[in-house]
Amino acid sequence: MATIAATVANETNKVKARLENGESLETIMVDLHAQTQNIRFDGNGYGPEWPVEAEKRGLYVNTKFS
Repeated sequence: MATIAATVANETNKVKARLENGESLETIMVDLHAQTQNIRFDGNGYGPEWPVEAEKRGLYVNTKFS
């Protein structure tokens, strides 16, 4: 939990710095949406379709525990 909280705080600080530099929140959100497009998946991340989809997106797939 501490690692997750630290990561969220770090990313929030990055957004805050961009806002303070004059960027609009909408611009920042559009940029973040584009940057994270490949890692978002609305399906069942535990199902057999996710590793196939992840490989299509060029993401690492841990097959050691499949």
